[in-house]
Amino acid sequence: VYLPWFEGDRIARTGLWVPTQLKPFAAATINTPSTTGLDYGQAGLRITGGLQGIDLGAQYFYGRLTTPFMDTMDAFIFLSTPTAPFPPIDIGYNPYHQV
Repeated sequence: VYLPWFEGDRIARTGLWVPTQLKPFAAATINTPSTTGLDYGQAGLRITGGLQGIDLGAQYFYGRLTTPFMDTMDAFIFLSTPTAPFPPIDIGYNPYHQV
């Protein structure tokens, strides 16, 4: 199975549901990657069978973790900048292999 896109977790940036870790970045411009291209495609394979009464199976998945990460250098520069204009912060999604 192959999916040529990816959708990560949606995390609130305003209102009651904002995580405590993101509150210092309320004024930040956050750049999110386009996840509809081949760079963020996901693929999986599953093989099953039997051998002399024993069921066998294997699976493999390649995709992305759904929780975004924040570029730590961008975050440090943002927090170190006392006044506007604030630099933008890039987020991304880590690759993930499961066997």
